Amino acid sequence: MEQLKLGKAIQILKRKKYREIIFDFNQTEFTNGIGTLGVCNQNELNALNASEPKLKMNRGIQLWHATISKMPTINQLTLVVKKQSTSWFLITAFPGLPALPLPQKNMNSIDLELSKQYWADKVFLEKQKEVNN
Repeated sequence: MEQLKLGKAIQILKRKKYREIIFDFNQTEFTNGIGTLGVCNQNELNALNASEPKLKMNRGIQLWHATISKMPTINQLTLVVKKQSTSWFLITAFPGLPALPLPQKNMNSIDLELSKQYWADKVFLEKQKEVNN
């Protein structure tokens, strides 16, 4: 929580019972970013010099994955919190912008379809394994 003071909250999104707070961190102070980008849109793969995406099992479902020689850094962080009776409860925090949940069988049909459409265009980035000669 102390580190969040170094960033600036630039947007708060309400999603059902959660709040997604997007923080931006100064690129001059954080020249190496605050973390690496793990998911991108398929149309961004060429600019990142990533491999062709392949479907792979991830968290029990088929999702797109591509390898990349150097993981891109990012200066945004998403903090997800949920209101409890007297305070906010931290659900998760990750480098990058908000994302829809992965498709799950227990979702209502509208949320499930939105999630499937969203993740059909997303690609998980994986660092290319180095080959030792």
